[in-house]
Amino acid sequence: MGAIEDVYEDLDAEVSLDEFRESVEEKVEQMGGLADEETAAMLIAHELDDQGGEVSGIADIEPGMDDVQFLAKVVSVGERRTFERDGEAAE
Repeated sequence: MGAIEDVYEDLDAEVSLDEFRESVEEKVEQMGGLADEETAAMLIAHELDDQGGEVSGIADIEPGMDDVQFLAKVVSVGERRTFERDGEAAE
């Protein structure tokens, strides 16, 4: 039995093995090769177990929500800005 099947066996979510494998392949592509299939399978399993607290964006977070998760991608990094707070320089 392979690594993906091992992770799938421990999964409590209602998803077929084929759907799980497809999600794993998509996750590997999404991660740009940073995760192998076993790691991607663990990430998918974790996401499926925690779907209740996942939001698609910051605007979806509401007061009273405790453990909230969302996936974001940094698309650019600007220059550091300095300012003054209470008479001291800060960044």
